[in-house]
Amino acid sequence: MLPFTEFINLESRSMKLVLFNHLTESKKLNKTDIQKVFPELDNILVDKDTPKLEMIIAGSAGMILQGYLNRSTEDIDVILPIKDYKNIKPHISEIAKEHDYIDKFLNVPPLFFNRNLLKKFKDYKVYQGNKLDVYSLSPWMIVIMKLRFPMEEVSEKHLKDSKEILSHFPIPTAQKEIDNLLKTLKRRETNENVKENLQKIWSK
Repeated sequence: MLPFTEFINLESRSMKLVLFNHLTESKKLNKTDIQKVFPELDNILVDKDTPKLEMIIAGSAGMILQGYLNRSTEDIDVILPIKDYKNIKPHISEIAKEHDYIDKFLNVPPLFFNRNLLKKFKDYKVYQGNKLDVYSLSPWMIVIMKLRFPMEEVSEKHLKDSKEILSHFPIPTAQKEIDNLLKTLKRRETNENVKENLQKIWSK
């Protein structure tokens, strides 16, 4: 049996670990949660009388909203000028605190493709408000972003998402749309990886 002092230390460390896990565990956003975020942010922007913003969802959240993915997410990746993001960051933290999301649940991540290029491929308006308009990238661009690496470097999550998104479309339709986008992007290595990965997905 452990000495009493060591037992107390172990118990204390265990309690701290449980407490840490509780404090760091944040709620994921399902489709309904994501739908509520933008009106909530829009209302804050109206109260603050800020200039109108346009953001584009550049990740899976847009696919969840459109019904192409049936899962939840920890964050919403958006395309937005950094200066605008810095201005609304306190409001994002306010919403996060209220709903127990991670602090940067709505964020501007580093993007593989040029932001100005991606803006050309906004596909679907998911929210239109007084001070905020929100679009999503097309499912084709999302699949390209997820499959742009050699297959052995594509994460299981990205592979699973790509398969689920593609399952909503006939193969010829998806192939044509993605081929057209790849011609516009003009990235030889990316194009080859995406085409090879698509063939592997569709051949199974």
